[in-house]
Amino acid sequence: MHEILVEVGEDNTEAELWDEGDLAGHLHQCVPFALPNDGGAAFVDHRPGPTYGHVYEMGIGHRRAAPRWSFRR
Repeated sequence: MHEILVEVGEDNTEAELWDEGDLAGHLHQCVPFALPNDGGAAFVDHRPGPTYGHVYEMGIGHRRAAPRWSFRR
């Protein structure tokens, strides 16, 4: 699933659907851990900064990853 996330991020950044600074441009720094029923993925953001540890879900038909919760205190 990590390889798929990386490919999606690269493909959509190249197609200019997402900015390189967006989370989607940094999916290589995310760790997937679940597969929701919509065919997408739930993953933890491991980029340094204020969103480190936040959990996002990205499914089919979503142009942006939607934040769900955080493992940070």
